[in-house]
Amino acid sequence: MSLSTSDSAPAWRRSIKIRVFWIISFFGCILTVAFATIAAMVVLRTTTAQAEQALNLETSQTNVRMDEYFRKAFQVLELGADLPALNEMTARMAANGPDSAHAASDTAEAASPSRPSEHARAELATELEQLRATFDFLYMYYGLEADGSLVVYDYDEPEGFDTRVRPWYELARESGELSVTEPYLDAATDVWVASVSRPVRHTPDDSDHTGELAGVLGIDVSLEAIAGMVFSGSKHFPTLRNLIVSDQGEVLIAAEEQLLGKPFPLDDIPFAGSAVSLSSNGSAEATRADGEAGSASPAGSASRSAGSAPATGSVAASPADASPSSALRSAGSSIPGLSDLRAAVGSIGRGGSTEMSRIVFDGDEQLAFAQLNESTDFVLVSIIDPAEISAPAVRMLLLVLGLIAAVLALYIFVMNRIVARMITMPIMEIAEDMGRIESLELDGSIEPASRTYEIHLMQAGIEMMKRSLRSFRRYVPSDVVSLLVKRHAEATLGAEKRELSLFFSDIAGFTTLSESLDPDTLAEYLGHYFEGVTAVLQNHRGTVDKFIGDAIMAFWGAPLDVPNHAQLACRAALECQEFLERARADGLLPGFHTRIGINTGEAVVGNMGYAERMSYTAIGDSVNVASRFEGLNKYYGTGIVTTDSTRGQAGDEFLFRKLDTVVVKGKHTGHTVYELLGFRERMTAEQLDYYERFTQAVDAYDARDWKRTATLLRSIRTPDRRDKPLEILLKRALRFLKEPPPKHWKGEVYLREK
Repeated sequence: MSLSTSDSAPAWRRSIKIRVFWIISFFGCILTVAFATIAAMVVLRTTTAQAEQALNLETSQTNVRMDEYFRKAFQVLELGADLPALNEMTARMAANGPDSAHAASDTAEAASPSRPSEHARAELATELEQLRATFDFLYMYYGLEADGSLVVYDYDEPEGFDTRVRPWYELARESGELSVTEPYLDAATDVWVASVSRPVRHTPDDSDHTGELAGVLGIDVSLEAIAGMVFSGSKHFPTLRNLIVSDQGEVLIAAEEQLLGKPFPLDDIPFAGSAVSLSSNGSAEATRADGEAGSASPAGSASRSAGSAPATGSVAASPADASPSSALRSAGSSIPGLSDLRAAVGSIGRGGSTEMSRIVFDGDEQLAFAQLNESTDFVLVSIIDPAEISAPAVRMLLLVLGLIAAVLALYIFVMNRIVARMITMPIMEIAEDMGRIESLELDGSIEPASRTYEIHLMQAGIEMMKRSLRSFRRYVPSDVVSLLVKRHAEATLGAEKRELSLFFSDIAGFTTLSESLDPDTLAEYLGHYFEGVTAVLQNHRGTVDKFIGDAIMAFWGAPLDVPNHAQLACRAALECQEFLERARADGLLPGFHTRIGINTGEAVVGNMGYAERMSYTAIGDSVNVASRFEGLNKYYGTGIVTTDSTRGQAGDEFLFRKLDTVVVKGKHTGHTVYELLGFRERMTAEQLDYYERFTQAVDAYDARDWKRTATLLRSIRTPDRRDKPLEILLKRALRFLKEPPPKHWKGEVYLREK
């Protein structure tokens, strides 16, 4: 199908289907980018929040384990304070005064002026050891306020040792309650420990703890045990590292030896629910919920002195002599920064937590999460590689993007189907209908009509054009119209010489017939007649030129070239007679007989007339001969006659018989007249024999053998067959027997009527 007036379409011209696909894809991509952006934000936020929750949970679990461990130590100290040996020693000192501790107990053993008896000390040391072993702590001991001596199982007290200046003792004495020290290196065992201690007072009535200080009961907790809880590994985060950090931001416990003692940026981690951040100098500022700002005041804790990292790589370094200047921690004291921190996070729950923050530590960017351990006031910090947090988000994002891409593909497919149904398909149907119009296939219409207004207008316009062309085709040969449409040309005046086979027909006795019928019936009969004959002619590629009253003029060979035009003209003529025979038998065209004349020869064919009104027709001598031959049927009583030129090109498909040689009116040369009898293959043997003997008689006639001619014609003449050409020829032969024609006569008969 070619509807363009040019051989090739411009590069910018594209199918509407492609353009619609581009538009849908463009907006689909915009929607995809928008949804992908929103999805990325939601997924990243959701996944990060989930990771933060999981990290918070793991850190909280570690914090709880630490808290339970130290609370167990607190409970053991409470149990130790109720040991019989300790109660007895404290009671005696309270009853007899401080010097009673120097008296003999149950033996004659003399007591030192500043020490209890060795028996009492040994008994207390044994009970402390039993309690320590039960709960698996490193050491459990008791320091006396009276002389500074230390009661502990299997321990040789160094000369000049005074427990009263040890950090654990000073912290418990000053705080008056359970206390925990920062980690330090135990001089006797060379093990890094943290001491948990509580004061013991003289309570004679055992009703309260407000008596004078009798001593301090302490437990050494191995930092290896704490590290085992902190560094037990993560179920969800392989790169997770836990640290224990002091309030001054110094790493106290870490799995990597190189991290110990390094400063940690606590002030970069805001605690959740407040704007608190710990500064490196141990102070903290908190913005409370009511918007008031306050600064934490120091409670008198000094920073511990620096030292080298321990060889074990588990805890931070401290001076080898475990100097009392080390920072002290108290569960109830106002530690610099941590007291306000506890107040700020108190509503969050035990330990408090921070928001996940991005920090730089040990030269790398990390995500950090911190929780305060209330039992020790240590800060438990969890750090993790940001990539590990983002990896689930990236995987989820890729999954979401994949789903969005699938939805986009489905959207493009569905929208293309919808648009194709609404726009593209109707337009393609219109284009196909235009292609059929190009071939003058004007029947039918596009169904159903489009609901799109503009396309509906196009369909309505095409239907109007088809109706106009159908009307136009009734006035102009359809082949001419089709040729003009295919050539995308406008009809102009012009003609050319071509060999045509020309066809003329009229209705025998039409004048009498028309007088016997009323006008409506006549019009109906003529309509049926013209419709049937025209259909036969067009089915055999004939061009119907015009209707002349009851006559029809048609030709073959123009405007389209038809190589076998003579053969097609003969076929059409025979089928026209068959159509009339059926119509008469059916009562559709009673009394209708047609006479047909066919001639083949050169004629001038083309658009004749003037610029504003023209007709596609053929003119010339060949046309006149065909018209005259149609009239010969009346003289010979035949249905179809042709010229010798038509008979010569029609081939052996048909059976002809020569009738005569005539010179029609207005001409000087004769034309042989042949009657087209029918299709040769349909003839019976009897018919073939009859026409063969008739042909022999014609040959004798042409040879001027009048007697033989008459003899042959009489031999085939029968009463039941009326053959007017036989009667004409027989009558002429008998006349020539009596009066022979001149010798120069060529057998031509001159007709004086058209």
